[in-house]
Amino acid sequence: MIINQLLPIASFKAGDLIQLLGISGAAIALEFRDILENLLAGILIVFDCTCRRIQTRDSCRE
Repeated sequence: MIINQLLPIASFKAGDLIQLLGISGAAIALEFRDILENLLAGILIVFDCTCRRIQTRDSCRE
């Protein structure tokens, strides 16, 4: 049946499983780094725009 056909695919050796976890862990780490870089860039853009607005308002009051 279907279970018998999937059984050879689902049989992992310990070395194969460790290798799979290492490769997938590295890929996840690289993608997470990109996400954090984009998040930090967005925060810096918002902070920069806010600082410019504050400076502009202070210079208009003088």
